[in-house]
Amino acid sequence: MIESIKKFIYAINPDILVQAPSRINLINPLDAVEGDFWMPSVAINGIANPLSTFVYIKKVRTRSKICKYKITKTQEKYQLELECEEVLAKEIESLSNHKSSEFKLFYASIYRLFETIPHYKQVFLTRNIEIGIISTIPKQSGLGGSASIILGLLYGLVYYFELIEKKPTWFKAQFPINKDIIAEIATKVEDEDLKITAGYSDRYIISRGG
Repeated sequence: MIESIKKFIYAINPDILVQAPSRINLINPLDAVEGDFWMPSVAINGIANPLSTFVYIKKVRTRSKICKYKITKTQEKYQLELECEEVLAKEIESLSNHKSSEFKLFYASIYRLFETIPHYKQVFLTRNIEIGIISTIPKQSGLGGSASIILGLLYGLVYYFELIEKKPTWFKAQFPINKDIIAEIATKVEDEDLKITAGYSDRYIISRGG
């Protein structure tokens, strides 16, 4: 399955490709410990991890858009199909009213980056990009699926727009972006913006890859 996903994405010729792993609890892997409770967890890191979110970003000449793909299996072969897509809204008001959108995790993450890094808003609004997502993590499985999607997107955006720490535009952004900051941004997206109940350590475990 992983090889099919990579082959599909490479054919799209992305500028940035991010793989964000799932996470499991060490004590009770089937129990998604939420909210204020603490549970030791690990992320299953590595490019061969079958439970991951894949996010790609590429420059396009036309209007920016978001694409979501689904995986189907026929005759022992995996195929990827476009499940849904939409023009990427760039108006600040549209980004802030993201709760009812199919891509609410995307819009909430983009908007939170606006709030965190003023410089990012300028470059994002002036560039046309295509963002694609493929996730093999089952919904409501307790494996940190939503955190994986948010972190994959955040990593993709900060690398694509060169906002990561030690990059030249870091000085313009005036904000040191690193793994822990990205995890904290993801925490605010889930907890404050989308009101998603999840274990606090999920974002840090996935962000650090283990």
